[in-house]
Amino acid sequence: MQAMLWPLAPALFTAVLPVCLGTAAGPFERTVRDPGRLRLLVTGAAVALAFGVALCGAAVSPAMAFRNTALLVGLAFLGTVFLPAGAAWAPAVFVPVLMWLTGTRATGGAYPWAVLLAPPASAAAGALSAVVLAAGVVAYVVRGPAPIR
Repeated sequence: MQAMLWPLAPALFTAVLPVCLGTAAGPFERTVRDPGRLRLLVTGAAVALAFGVALCGAAVSPAMAFRNTALLVGLAFLGTVFLPAGAAWAPAVFVPVLMWLTGTRATGGAYPWAVLLAPPASAAAGALSAVVLAAGVVAYVVRGPAPIR
């Protein structure tokens, strides 16, 4: 049962992460001297918590658990930066749903674009996940959450 449910833990966590990121720094950014430093602290806490959630699946496949969590957290950060607050959760929710529902071939293997379904030893999936996480973290620390209109 754990092998079937653990991939949902990071997905559920990252679905609410944009709401937390958008509000965690919001009021404080107007009063703090260095908002970038505050965003860096919020980012560190969010990433640490996300990888703690990934430990749920580490017993089954540590490489896949951390790789998939990195990808989803990166998507959550990017959604927070580039989308309005009401839609910031969409990339972290719809990308996994799309991959899980349509990412497998009739023969049982995963399509190359379905990174979440790639084998644990996939270097390309690991590299893409690392790039998405880095891009999301840098974008959030530099730009901050999308302004509320």
